[in-house]
Amino acid sequence: MYRRCIVTEVDAEQHAVRGTFPDRGDVISPWLRVLARGATSLKDFGLPHVGDQLAVLLDEREEEGVVLGALFSQADPVPADVGPTKRVVVFSDGARVSYDDETHALELALPAASTMAVVFGDGASFSYDADSHVAEVAIPAGGALNLCGDASPLALAVATKAELDAVKSALDSHTHQAGALVTGPSGGAPVTGMTGTASSGYSPNEVGSAQVNSA
Repeated sequence: MYRRCIVTEVDAEQHAVRGTFPDRGDVISPWLRVLARGATSLKDFGLPHVGDQLAVLLDEREEEGVVLGALFSQADPVPADVGPTKRVVVFSDGARVSYDDETHALELALPAASTMAVVFGDGASFSYDADSHVAEVAIPAGGALNLCGDASPLALAVATKAELDAVKSALDSHTHQAGALVTGPSGGAPVTGMTGTASSGYSPNEVGSAQVNSA
């Protein structure tokens, strides 16, 4: 028996919903299993939301039944920018995934403050947090990140960071030998941490021109 039902409850573990029949004085339906495109090695999980209008099929006693699918209506129209060759999924928070098999165009649109992560079987991953505006790429040991095409700005940033890390490491490990305080003969600023005498060509206004002869 075919009926229309408005969802009032959802059971994710049983992949089932329950609702009311508007044409029967809002009588409450039994729990109705929702049909899926696959349930064994290929699993396709997705449930209607509370308020969805469904087409359901019931037994003669209306004690059991299944959900055939949801129905668009004037109150709940089809998504914007759809077509006969498009598959579109729009979530309640505004996230949208669409693919057009005629133009071969895949589009993914996420709302503000969302996150995205792609994880591979070898442990490599890519993630982005739109709230903190941080992107992370993780590559397992022995892996490599190759930049192709016009990626010179990113390549320069990566190279610059590597060079700065090397300089920082060198400075962190560098130590000065303690020595006597050396001053320039012309009254220049004192030079600390070195031993020896400054050349007579040094003056306070020529910073960096002094030469120091190590003892």
